[in-house]
Amino acid sequence: MPESSLDLGLIGNGSFGALVDKEGRVVWCCLPAFDGDPAFCALLQPKLEGGDWTVELQDFDRSEQHYVDNTAVLRTVLHDRHGGAVEITDFAPRWRQHGRFYRPVMLVRRLRPLAGNPRIRIHLRPLADWGAALPERTWGSNHLRFLLPGMTLRLTTDAPLRLLREALPFVLERELHCVLGPDETLTQPIDTFARNAEQQTIDYWREWVRYLSIPLEWQDAVIRSAITLKLCQYEDTGGIVAAVTTSIPEAPHTPRNWDYRYCWLRDSAFVVRALNRLGATRSMEEYIGYIFNLVSGDESALQPVYGIGFERTLAEDEVDSLAGYRGMGPVRRGNLAWLQQQHDVYGAVVLSSAQLFFDQRLDHPGDISMFHRLEPLGEHAFGLHDQPDAGLWEFRGRAHVHTYSSVMCWAACDRLAKIAARFGLADRDAHWRERRRPPRCVAAAAGRPGLRPRRRFALHRHGRGDRARAQARPRPVPLHRTRRFRRAGNQLHHLHVLVHRRAGVDRPPRRGPRTVRTRAGAAQPPGIAVRGPRVRQRRGMGQLPADLFARGPDHRRDGAEPAVAGRGMTQRSR
Repeated sequence: MPESSLDLGLIGNGSFGALVDKEGRVVWCCLPAFDGDPAFCALLQPKLEGGDWTVELQDFDRSEQHYVDNTAVLRTVLHDRHGGAVEITDFAPRWRQHGRFYRPVMLVRRLRPLAGNPRIRIHLRPLADWGAALPERTWGSNHLRFLLPGMTLRLTTDAPLRLLREALPFVLERELHCVLGPDETLTQPIDTFARNAEQQTIDYWREWVRYLSIPLEWQDAVIRSAITLKLCQYEDTGGIVAAVTTSIPEAPHTPRNWDYRYCWLRDSAFVVRALNRLGATRSMEEYIGYIFNLVSGDESALQPVYGIGFERTLAEDEVDSLAGYRGMGPVRRGNLAWLQQQHDVYGAVVLSSAQLFFDQRLDHPGDISMFHRLEPLGEHAFGLHDQPDAGLWEFRGRAHVHTYSSVMCWAACDRLAKIAARFGLADRDAHWRERRRPPRCVAAAAGRPGLRPRRRFALHRHGRGDRARAQARPRPVPLHRTRRFRRAGNQLHHLHVLVHRRAGVDRPPRRGPRTVRTRAGAAQPPGIAVRGPRVRQRRGMGQLPADLFARGPDHRRDGAEPAVAGRGMTQRSR
């Protein structure tokens, strides 16, 4: 069996997800949902043989893999050393039917010979109880049944059944179809069902992509990312998983292997906002429904993470039956982050909800009753903005007042004030404006040493002794040193500016804005004001990169003297 790899393709339909490696093996799939038992768990090396669905090509040479354009339909081509080739098409059905989405817990696999006489062997080996047991297996005339905890998995196929039951090698001479899903009988021929399901699934995804608002640049990457994010939402409840896997190590041979098959409110808010920017607002509507189910009744305090079925308790334990990714255990089930306090989640939820109240394209926009359901979250945010929490990085065993959490709490109050103003609720508008004025949490974040406004970054937390701790961490990059800002500066290459720095001139003793020394009459870039021999830059110009002022021709003044070698800008006066 080849070594595990993270070069994987994701297929799914909003009910579950599966990962397929570059050789066409299904190596990870939890059933019947993202947080279920991983029937296919070869990615984490089960101690029993199996946990995969493999099409093994004899004399295998190489493989190719790609998605059908603008879809979640994955195609893998296997080549042997004799010129033979077989194509594997994998997808999870999804299309609109009878006024709702048809998205069964089902994998459809189509095998098609492309060249030569490829000889294959099909291994279908799901495991039960997190790889600890072989499931009971029964079979009929054209199907296999696997009795898993919580569901019965059924494979319907037009391949000779004994070849699958005993994993016998055979020459693939015609197209074969496999449908793996609930224990239900197909009501039409399997080849007809598989072809129709594939075409309707392709049509659905291409129609979804067609209405995304995306620029012309980087379309392939943006479309693929959008589909991937869409596949992480569990549409039964609206929850969005942080990942479909568990226990992939953050670094080799470390114990930082966590279970991410749950809904982190912060991460989910990022997903919602990313899809909103592309015009895919349905995910936001479903996610807000998930949030309102969490805060229904008297329970308005938020945990950082919940189960996709609204579970509040996510007990964490280690699984001994799985060795881990490339043997790097432990494998964990559950996540103790549910016990932490992370106050930024209130701002994340309110910010991700705000578009509901302002976007006129939505079928079900936010109303006043929905606003009143969000207000308890704002009250929690206001009360917790200056309280210690685990922070953005979910530190275990310690708590501090974190800058990010404080600012996100302020953002929750700010958005609620804007929503109240939109509905003309003067009293609630005044209430939330008072909550944010003065912005106590932002003022707290700006206290020493939390915020560095002139250097365009903030320390991750504030309080006594934070300066030394922050310097021990990777230093934030000021704005003018970022690649994005340098690219923006390069776009100004048509401004040929001659800036001359006088050598050996002392800096002025007073504190003040950054200055650029220049000879009188030299060409000046826009945004500055000439005041005698010294040029004072207006706000924002001080962060321009030094190479913007490199020597170059001056088309407005002939005979300009060349610039003295140097950076072109002095440092800030001290």
